[in-house]
Amino acid sequence: MFRLILNRFWWLLVGFVLVAGQSLAGETCATDQCHPDFTSGEITVHPEEAVCVDCHQGDLKEHVDDNGLMRVKEQTCTDCHEDAADYPFPHQPVMDGNCRGCHDPHGNLEQQLLNPELIKPYIDYDKNTYGQCFSCHDRDLLMFATTAFDTGFRDKDRNLHFLHVKKEKRGRNCLLCHGAHGSSRPKLIIEPVPFGAWSMPMNFTRTANGGSCAPGCHRPRDYDRTIDPAVGNNEVSEGGGGKE
Repeated sequence: MFRLILNRFWWLLVGFVLVAGQSLAGETCATDQCHPDFTSGEITVHPEEAVCVDCHQGDLKEHVDDNGLMRVKEQTCTDCHEDAADYPFPHQPVMDGNCRGCHDPHGNLEQQLLNPELIKPYIDYDKNTYGQCFSCHDRDLLMFATTAFDTGFRDKDRNLHFLHVKKEKRGRNCLLCHGAHGSSRPKLIIEPVPFGAWSMPMNFTRTANGGSCAPGCHRPRDYDRTIDPAVGNNEVSEGGGGKE
């Protein structure tokens, strides 16, 4: 009888230690000595009710990988955000589970955990703008006013990415036209475009050599990438490009 009681007490003690250890790991990662930004409220936790071990793996002494980055459990984001890539044309980082390429899980919840420049419809462009986007994409797609190969969004050789984005004042945000998670249309073109409280129509149509749009921000326009050597590269098609 005594041995039975002792055995039960032993297993209760083991269970208590395991539960207490998990609770301790979740509550003591952020202290005044370790990760003080969390205790001061300067950094948030997403979701708010989460504890460290919900997303991070490894014990308290080995919670960074060989590159000095925090160890994160696989599919941490998609455990909650199951439909993040549920689009006919998903964005590749979302398909790869690389949510942290754009989102900071300890960022500002009111800014959707994004860099502030990604949530503004307009931005004053400089060489450092959209660093997150151009960590994957080639910045040359908007660097030159004319090009025959840096971007498919061009009319003849007139670079329409350059026209829209590369402005020192009020350059257009990439997310005004493209869906960061994905889209029902090719090239991640979104329809409609959320613009404050207004859902702005895009009316984009893709063609074999270009496309057209009739958005709420300018009159209908079309573009065609075909360059006729007999005419010259700088001849813009009727209705293509033009001022915004």
